[in-house]
Amino acid sequence: MMELCKMHSFYKYSLDAFVMVVTRAITLVTLRKVKEKRIPTTEQMDVEGDLKEDGLQEQVSQDDAGADAVAKSEEEEEEEEIVELTGQELTNRVKQLEGVVTFAVFAYLRRGLLDADKLTVASMLALKILVRSGEVHPEELNILIRAPVDPLASPMPDTTRSWLTEHQWAQLKTLEQISVFKTGSNALTSTLEQDSLGWKRWFAEEKAEAADLPRACRELSAFHRLFLLRVLRPDRIGSALTHFVQANLGQEFVEQSPFDMNQVYEESTCLTPIFFVLFPGTDPTPVIEATAAELGLTQAAGSLHNISMGQGQENVAINAINKCARDGHWVVLQNIHLMQEWLKQLERSLELIEEFVHPNFRCILTSEPPSALQGPLWPLLPEAILQKCIKIADEAPTDLKSNLRRSYAKFSQDQVDACHKPREYKATLFALCFFHALVLGRIKFGPQGWSKKYPFNDGDLTICAQVLCNYLNNSEKIGSEVPWPDIRYIFGEIMYGGHITDQWDRRVCNTYLVTLVIPELLSNMSLAPGLKSPDASKMEYASYQKYIEERFPAEMPQLFGLHPNAEIGFLTSQGINIFKTVQMVSGADSGAATVDLLACIPLIAKYKDELPPDLDMPEIRGRLREEDYTPYVITSLQESDRMNVLVGMIRNSLTELELGISGALNITEGMEALSTSLQLNRVNDSWQKLAYPSLKPLSGWFADLLSRMEQLVEWTNERSGLLKSIWISGLFNPMAFLTAVMQVTARNKQLPLDYMTNRATILNILDSTDIVGLPVNGVHIHGLFLEGASWEEGKGDDEGYISDSKMKELHPEMPVINIFSVHINEMSWDNMYHCPVFITPERGATYVTQVNVRMDPDDDEKRWILAGAALVMTDD
Repeated sequence: MMELCKMHSFYKYSLDAFVMVVTRAITLVTLRKVKEKRIPTTEQMDVEGDLKEDGLQEQVSQDDAGADAVAKSEEEEEEEEIVELTGQELTNRVKQLEGVVTFAVFAYLRRGLLDADKLTVASMLALKILVRSGEVHPEELNILIRAPVDPLASPMPDTTRSWLTEHQWAQLKTLEQISVFKTGSNALTSTLEQDSLGWKRWFAEEKAEAADLPRACRELSAFHRLFLLRVLRPDRIGSALTHFVQANLGQEFVEQSPFDMNQVYEESTCLTPIFFVLFPGTDPTPVIEATAAELGLTQAAGSLHNISMGQGQENVAINAINKCARDGHWVVLQNIHLMQEWLKQLERSLELIEEFVHPNFRCILTSEPPSALQGPLWPLLPEAILQKCIKIADEAPTDLKSNLRRSYAKFSQDQVDACHKPREYKATLFALCFFHALVLGRIKFGPQGWSKKYPFNDGDLTICAQVLCNYLNNSEKIGSEVPWPDIRYIFGEIMYGGHITDQWDRRVCNTYLVTLVIPELLSNMSLAPGLKSPDASKMEYASYQKYIEERFPAEMPQLFGLHPNAEIGFLTSQGINIFKTVQMVSGADSGAATVDLLACIPLIAKYKDELPPDLDMPEIRGRLREEDYTPYVITSLQESDRMNVLVGMIRNSLTELELGISGALNITEGMEALSTSLQLNRVNDSWQKLAYPSLKPLSGWFADLLSRMEQLVEWTNERSGLLKSIWISGLFNPMAFLTAVMQVTARNKQLPLDYMTNRATILNILDSTDIVGLPVNGVHIHGLFLEGASWEEGKGDDEGYISDSKMKELHPEMPVINIFSVHINEMSWDNMYHCPVFITPERGATYVTQVNVRMDPDDDEKRWILAGAALVMTDD
């Protein structure tokens, strides 16, 4: 429980809360002696009758009352006596208590977890239980969580190169440290080499977690199957962990019962506030009011106080807490996250009322979670308040149909009737609600959906609907056409666009509107695959609700304009993030409390031996004449200087750590952090600050560094400053090189640099080594990958064109590209897609430039925008 605060700032609990949950769980299964009913005998009944006849009944009744009281007391004492168990009964009893307490604590935690974290926490619990029971070795669990690579892995065989990467091969070699994956000639990598087709078939299975493994690994346990999925099919890890938790803990740890406010009330006390996390589309107020009404508490009677926090409500809230605490009423404080400076007063007030609080008092708090910009660890609320509370995170369903249903429910028939153009309003309102559902749901596809999380909310939707009504009423009044461009502008640039900070995300938002909010809405146009705009002249508000329930297609990425590969990418990220979170929460090493410094000595030696020497910059500059300093040469020198700084930092930090381990230097926090990074196969923060954006693990990152250095050595030996083809992904600052192309052209043609732009021609050459010489104009570059689409190679001298992605091919490598510079007036975008280029698939701040990518003559650029098609410089 205490470790979960590393996942989210709301996950904070106290020892008192833990004791309370455990005690409540134990009381559910306490052992009591069965109470025996006392049945009067015939003789006692006869005596009682005689006494009645003798007029002595009253005295005897008093005596019997005293005797009954004594007997009742004895029975209560007898009921409190714990039954003594021995042998197998005691063992079964302990197991029963373990199970009940485990589920009680998990249920208490799960009720306050965000949906995204529930599987992670359940998996952590299952794995910890298995480690403590001895069924799972800590060392094996550590390998599962980290999935490290073997730095000394043998080369990958040719039979697996078509479907396996070098990184995955090195991870599989590490798995051979586990006995089940290494049995002589049947070692895991040997079986992959011998039965490559069988493994490739399993690798291509849609649900690999349920498919039969090749014969050599068919008898693996469910736990050891996770290792193979972790390395080869991380997109199926989420599903596999769900089945794993279900098999080891039970169905109840996977399926959660609907939220029950009455149960929460029974668990709460006058000293434990009830805390609701607010989400779009959810409002706990009706549930709170219904439960309070069952207890006779209502706002009308003054026994339920509901206060929406805001400026000027501070004293009102404090007075309400004090009054309700004395009178045994309920107080609801809504949106306390808006009152950051006042929260300390709230914390103090909840402490002071403990001296006089009525047992029936309840305090209910609501707050939104930290925003996407703040991050999940942002300390939004005081720790003392969070520790006391019973937390409830009852999120609404986030699928497209649920979002559309919830969005349309924000309106009514009265609002439809208020518009003077009801046909246009009904059709556009439905399209607007669908648009709202799309922008909310697109975030689950990661950076390919949105480059960051934006706080789109119901207010955006309702205000846009009011703007729509106003514009339609005005057009009806003056007798003009519906101003569709104006409506789209307000929706896309002001309301929804006001949240968006990335230009490419704004382009996606506006493209949705261009395809949805158009006059064709009135002509039964297609909104998405399998979804048409209903005939508004035949539909009323209730009809649209029925249409959503009965005619909405099954959810799939195509409804968002994305390829099914986008879901694979999303599931892959989800699976990897589960283990990243487990590693972060559990510590550096899940199998040990601390990382052993001595264990990184071989890694230090390995990286120091492989680290190349610094580039000799004085010697390189000494070879150059003054006229040799072209923009290309200057760029190569700048890249070399930055590489020397990075290599120097790596060498010095490794040497210092080596000296620290030997005892020659005191161990510092920086040395410990570097040791941890080396053993966890992560790039150290101090190295990353001097490097370039990358998502690679340390082993892949270091190999990439060596390749970059090789290119710089070759590049700086060319006096012309150009290679036959530049590996642009290997540059610290690729935009500087692309700017150099424009500078050289501008100087040669005596043109102003501000009016130059780069143009791309994608060649039909896949291997850069096949390039025979420098291009006539500009430069050759390689090392780019396409995300969200594929590339159809051209025939002969014809340039290829962008095409639909191939299943499970997430980042196809692009051919060599000729980049040359032209005057902006000569630049033509006919049949071209304005394609953004990013350094990593995280997109966002790694944006480099925009290039022209040819489309098929009959193609439409909008579909590539919605598909999130982009060029990236790494396929991490």
